[in-house]
Amino acid sequence: MNRIKKKEGKYTQVSNSFLRDKNISFKAKGLFCYMYSMDEKWNFTMQSIATQQNDGLSSIRSAMDELKEFGYIVYEKHANGKGTY
Repeated sequence: MNRIKKKEGKYTQVSNSFLRDKNISFKAKGLFCYMYSMDEKWNFTMQSIATQQNDGLSSIRSAMDELKEFGYIVYEKHANGKGTY
């Protein structure tokens, strides 16, 4: 199951340092904000995000890779073969 831990509320607050990070594309910033806006118990796959939004799977995958590369998300693969973000 994939989860994002954050404070619950009506609005999503994102750090200005993240939004101003020149290493991160607008695509990756948008994906992060979308994921961060979801309920902490939101279960997702990259395919499901691609279906819900107007981007293809390769676009979602490259944005996720970018966020992982720069440490904004962490992916943990578990012994059962599933992973969490």
